[in-house]
Amino acid sequence: MNILKSYFTGSQVYGTPRPDSDIDLVIRMSSEELAKIVHAQVADTVVWFENSPTASLKFGKLNVIACITDDAFEKWAVSTVQLELRAPVTREEAIRTYKNNLICGYSPE
Repeated sequence: MNILKSYFTGSQVYGTPRPDSDIDLVIRMSSEELAKIVHAQVADTVVWFENSPTASLKFGKLNVIACITDDAFEKWAVSTVQLELRAPVTREEAIRTYKNNLICGYSPE
């Protein structure tokens, strides 16, 4: 049995969520586990971040940010903590922080 590491991020944690805001959950999983989810076609959408071992899988209002390396998972964690310390932050600040921490291709809808 695999134990998944995860944490919440996004506007629910460090921003000002709106009624239509999704819930962002970062999960560390293997590429095999991610492939199973993608292959099962249970996500509404799957978006791979450019030049990054990370994908966004939407399940209704739940956005799972799947990291397939420890490095990507840690970069998301560092960014989330930095943003929490400055909360509340704007969407633009959050995007800038993620990009500054080398989360390549991060471009939310």
